[in-house]
Amino acid sequence: MAQDYIKAIGLRGGYSGGIDYKYFINDDYAYEGILTMRWGGTKLTALKAYHQPFMWNYSDKIFTYWGYGAHVGHYNKFSYSYFMSPSSRPIRRNLYYTVIGLDGVLGIEYRVLKYPIVFSVEYIPYFDLFGPNYFNFHFGDGFISIRYTF
Repeated sequence: MAQDYIKAIGLRGGYSGGIDYKYFINDDYAYEGILTMRWGGTKLTALKAYHQPFMWNYSDKIFTYWGYGAHVGHYNKFSYSYFMSPSSRPIRRNLYYTVIGLDGVLGIEYRVLKYPIVFSVEYIPYFDLFGPNYFNFHFGDGFISIRYTF
C-alpha cells in the first residue's frame, strides 16, 4: 500500500500560496485539488498523481509522486502606460484575464508517524493554452505543503 491515509486537506506556501485537498482512489493513485492565489486572482488546479515509496529500506513514510492535470484561473495584472513620453506621468491600468492550461506535478511526501500530518514539497510546471499570452509555458511553481490526514 502506497499510503496509509485516504484524504488530506492542507495549506501550501510558495510563489503562490493556497489550500489543497488530496483523495486516494486506490493504493497508488490520488486526485488533488489546489486553490491558489496570485497576481490579484485565483487559480484552481486538478491533478492526478501516481505515488510510490521512496527508499523503502530506509523509511516506509517517504513517497515520491508525479502526474498531470489541468487548471483554470482569473487574474488581475497591473499595467503601466506612458501617455506621451517616459517623462510623462504614468497611467495605471488594470488588466483582467482568464487562463486555461495543462499541468504536471513532481513531488516528495513525508508522513509523520505519530500524528495525522503529511509534509510535502512539490514542483508544478504548467502550460497556458488560453490567456493573455497564448501557448505560454511557465517553468512552474514550487510549494511546501502541510496537510491534515483523515
